[in-house]
Amino acid sequence: MFLWRDYEHVGEPTDIDEAGRIEWVPLAHAPELVARGQVLGSGSLVPLLYLLASPPPPR
Repeated sequence: MFLWRDYEHVGEPTDIDEAGRIEWVPLAHAPELVARGQVLGSGSLVPLLYLLASPPPPR
């Protein structure tokens, strides 16, 4: 899992190693994807759920 706060979308993801599906997803959509079982593996679930449970960083 990777998190960027300020980014510029320059193209579609290209790394297909060890992934069932690669896609840009807004963080707000993550809980629904987890609930539907669409986030695979603890390497994605653990940091994602930690991020969702953490307070937002100061701006």
